[in-house]
Amino acid sequence: MKRWDFFLIHAGLDKPRAEQLYDALLAVDPHCKVFLDSRSLQFGDRWDQVLPRALRESAIAVVLVSGRIDNAYYAGEEIAIAIAASRDPANNQRVIPVYLDGLPTDLRNIPYGLKVLHSIDTRTAGWPQGVAQQLVHTKGGLPPGVIAAPPPLHFDLTTVFGKLSKMLPAQLDAVVVYAGFDRAYLTPGAPPATRASELIHLASQSTEHQQRLTDAIGKI
Repeated sequence: MKRWDFFLIHAGLDKPRAEQLYDALLAVDPHCKVFLDSRSLQFGDRWDQVLPRALRESAIAVVLVSGRIDNAYYAGEEIAIAIAASRDPANNQRVIPVYLDGLPTDLRNIPYGLKVLHSIDTRTAGWPQGVAQQLVHTKGGLPPGVIAAPPPLHFDLTTVFGKLSKMLPAQLDAVVVYAGFDRAYLTPGAPPATRASELIHLASQSTEHQQRLTDAIGKI
């Protein structure tokens, strides 16, 4: 069994969008395990060892493709490792390109090994929530559309996640009470970031839930 569900490969200049997708994946599925260098590396880690190992231990390598990735040396190395792993029957790894700026009209601008892979276009999938939903569907082996997608978010995902993840446990408990959410769907004693993801996941189920969460945050 793979240690990580997703490994996010990105150019350095696309770090903000990689972090948006990281947050969206946890909002869609709070239990999925996502490796992103800026969120997952610990102080003192040797990134030249930890990154390749985490990539090989991931079920799905997600490559965020933009015009900036051509000049990203380390991202290029990670793509090469992921493509090699996906071609090894014993590894059973999947590589999914996500085109941040749409599919390039000139296929020569697509990094090595990616042009033959079925991909996600953010312009049609919806960023970042729609992309995260499609990736989670793929992780579960279900084609998009088998489970009805929740309604579009009416709040900024990154802003709400940031506010919730900075709250003290007592404040998060108050949000749950004010929003009227069932505690049974929340992990007892979980760190703030996990509880924030779980609350957003609950809120994403309906427009009413989203409004209740927004109102509850405003009362803290």
